[in-house]
Amino acid sequence: MNKVSNISDLPDIQNQISAIKLKINKVGIYNVRTRVKIRYDHKDYEFTPVISAVVELPSNQRGTHMSRNSETIEEVIDEISHKPASKIEEITKNMVIKLLEKHDYTNNVEVTLKGILVIDVFQEDKGKVQKSLDLEVKTIGTRNIKEPLKHYINHFITVSIYGMIACPCGQELSKDYAKDILLKRKDELHLDSESINKILNLVPMATHSQRCKGTITIEIPDNYDLDLLDMINIIENSMSGVTYNILKRPDEGKLIRYSHLNPRFVEDCIRLMAVNLYSKYKDLPLKNFVKLRVESYESIHTHNAIAEITTTIGDLKKVLEK
Repeated sequence: MNKVSNISDLPDIQNQISAIKLKINKVGIYNVRTRVKIRYDHKDYEFTPVISAVVELPSNQRGTHMSRNSETIEEVIDEISHKPASKIEEITKNMVIKLLEKHDYTNNVEVTLKGILVIDVFQEDKGKVQKSLDLEVKTIGTRNIKEPLKHYINHFITVSIYGMIACPCGQELSKDYAKDILLKRKDELHLDSESINKILNLVPMATHSQRCKGTITIEIPDNYDLDLLDMINIIENSMSGVTYNILKRPDEGKLIRYSHLNPRFVEDCIRLMAVNLYSKYKDLPLKNFVKLRVESYESIHTHNAIAEITTTIGDLKKVLEK
C-alpha cells in the first residue's frame, strides 16, 4: 500500500473544476467566538464578538479553502493582542485584505464582527456611566478587476441601544379624562375653563411608557472616523427619554416627568432619528446606505411596535433640504 509522504503531494480538491457551473455568493466560516482589544476614547476595552468570514466562489471552482479564513482571523486577532485597534472596523478591514490575498480566485470577500460592547460615557448630572450597545461591523472588500492587487473597502456599522418612549395617544386619553373631571368640579375648585386648560398643558399627564430599541446601520467609506458616542446620541435624542442601569428616586422622578413631556410614537422616533443622523453625517457620499429601525416593547399590548426606514444619504438630502 502506497503512503503519501508529504501533505503537499495530495491533490488540491478545492481547486478542482466544479461539476455544476454556478457561482456561490458567500461561502466560508460563521460564528467564530473570540476576544479582541480595542482602544476607544483613550481607554482600552475587551470585546468578545462572534466573527464570520466569507468569500465569493467562482462558478468553475469546486470549493474554497476554509482553513485560510480561520488562519486570517487568528492572525489579525494575534496582531491586535499586542496593540489594541483604534477603530473596530480596522479589525475587519485587516481580515478582508488578508482574505483577498489568500483567496486569489475571488473578487469579493466579507467579514462581519458582532457582539455587545460596554463603554464608559459621561452624562450630565450623573458623571461617568456605562453604556451597553449591540455593535455589528461588516466590511466588504472588492478586488479591482483591472488591477488585481488593488481593492475597494466599504464598512457598514450597526449600533443598537435602548431608550424609552411615552405614548402620545394614551396621554391624550388621560388628558381628556382629567379635563372632564375638572370641568365637573370647577365650581368647587374655583377654576374656569381657561385655567383648566393651562393646568393640563403644564402637568405631565399619565400614559403608558416602555423600553424602546433604536438601531442605525450606516455605510461609511474606508478611513472615515465614526464616533460610537455620536451614534448613541442620535438614537437616544430621538426617544422620549433615556434608560439607565441605576436610578435614584429623584432621577427616576425627573426621567418620568421629562419623558411624559416628550411623548412620541415609534414613527416620531424614527423620523427624528433620520433628521439627527443626516445632520451629523451629511458629508458622507450621497449613495451611502442607511437603515433605521425602532422597536417598542409595548407595555399594554402583547405585541411590539416597529418602524423602519431604508434609504441613502442622498435621498435624505432630497427630503430634508427642501
